[in-house]
Amino acid sequence: MKLNKLPICLAYLDSPRGRAYLNAFLDLGLYPEEIVVMGNNYDFSSGFMTEAEEYEYDVLFYDYRLSLTDVFPEDVKLVRVDTQSINDPELVSTLRNCESEYILFSGGGILSSQTLSMNKQFLHIHPGYVPEYRGSTCFYYSLLEKGELGATAFIMTPQIDEGPVILRKKFKINVALQENQTCFIDFVLDPYIRMQVLKEVLLMFKDESGLQEDVGSTGDDCKQGAYYVMHPVLRRLCWEKINAISEPFEAQGIHEVNLR
Repeated sequence: MKLNKLPICLAYLDSPRGRAYLNAFLDLGLYPEEIVVMGNNYDFSSGFMTEAEEYEYDVLFYDYRLSLTDVFPEDVKLVRVDTQSINDPELVSTLRNCESEYILFSGGGILSSQTLSMNKQFLHIHPGYVPEYRGSTCFYYSLLEKGELGATAFIMTPQIDEGPVILRKKFKINVALQENQTCFIDFVLDPYIRMQVLKEVLLMFKDESGLQEDVGSTGDDCKQGAYYVMHPVLRRLCWEKINAISEPFEAQGIHEVNLR
């Protein structure tokens, strides 16, 4: 597949989410015109790797082993900044000097008002169906409440998950989890649904018409507060809910819900 350069900057934090994003670029044969690499934030020697190998997450969901050099050509402009914070002054200065108008956010904390005030558009893939599910770990809440989950691409603003919505998707999960699959929800399910939304957004950049706002939802629709980090007990209930809704005679995996 012919590679195509997109007019975006990837602010890359090496994590399961970041590597899922690399899969999106690789699957489509696309790449950003600029990459700003942040300091590593995740220990890939942890139990996730053992679990991922045992359950073949790289075959079923995304290749968690990918690195930047596996995906992008050598001539892509790349700058490294030794920080894990998206608000670090050096990183902010580097992003401000990027040629790209759009910056794909892949982690590093909550963007400060000062960071957002630069003349850039920060694109975020949120693991929740906005505006119903905003805030932290909200896909857990949607799983508990509705047995489904969603992901939304939007342009970030100082208000939590209330920026202009570009694309939303809902998903059903049909995976029977074993007791030792403790990393699946956070490090496979979450990155995977974000990756699926990101793919469609990247194709929008490839299309000359560019990003189009989803007229079905805007931040003005937010009538309820944002969710907060879920308690471990509720996380366990969510894990059990996934197993409870699993159908052994239907296709296993994470499936997009057709909303049309």
